[in-house]
Parts: sequence; structure tokens; C-alpha cells
Amino acid sequence: METNYTEQSPKIELLQETIQNLNETRKWTNFLSIMGFIFIGLMILIAFAVSSMMSTMAESESALPFSGTVLGFVYLIIAFIYFFPILYLYRFSKYTKKALETQNSNDLNEAFKNLKSHYRFMGIITIVMIALYAFIFLIGIAVGFTGMM
Repeated sequence: METNYTEQSPKIELLQETIQNLNETRKWTNFLSIMGFIFIGLMILIAFAVSSMMSTMAESESALPFSGTVLGFVYLIIAFIYFFPILYLYRFSKYTKKALETQNSNDLNEAFKNLKSHYRFMGIITIVMIALYAFIFLIGIAVGFTGMM
């Protein structure tokens, strides 16, 4: 059952321990988001490197099932998808720091909006991946049964 909060709902006051926990969480989300941006940059570099290397290999060996450009493109798509949850996590950290320094409720609200967006995005990605795995599993079973006949 979902509770509907209105403007007349009582105000929430943060305890000092809650503020300390929020600040520590902010530090970790800042670290994780910076590491995420670094890994996205590495994925983009790897996409171009793999694309270039596999294209060079494809000239000497024609046994590759797909071109290096396709694999590089897949890496770029993954980096693009990964960018958004990392951006939301970074914004959560940035707005939380600002809110704790200025004690501004609007900044804290903006921080939690970004945290919500982060988890929503990750939830949607999780649902899509579960559906994709289920689909691949069913295709595998179907191919297995047709191979047995």
C-alpha cells in the first residue's frame, strides 16, 4: 500500500547521525561515480582499439564471424547506456554535498530525485536483462528440441 504524502504532511527533521550517514554515503557515491566515468572513458577507448585491431585482423584472417566495427559499436552502446546511471549517481553526490553545506532542502530534494532516477534506471535495465536472458534461454531450449528431432 502506497502512502500519499501531501504538502500538509509533517516535516522531517534529520538527526545528526542521519546527516553523518548521508555525508558518508555521498562520499562513496562520489567515488563510485568518478570511477564509473573513468570506466566509461576506458570503454570508449577500448571500443575504438578493438574495432581497429579486429579490422586489421580481418584483413589477414577472414575467419572472424563479425567485423571489428560491430564489436566497437556494441562497446559504445554499452558505454552510452552506462553513462546515465553514473550521471544520476554523481548528481546525487553533488547535490547532497551542497545541501549539507547550505542546509537547503531544495538541494536535498534534487539529490534524492537523482538517486530515485538512478535506481529507476538500474531497475529498468535489470528487468530488460532478465527478459533478454529468459528469451535467450527459451530460444536455446527451442533449438535444442529441434536438434533432437
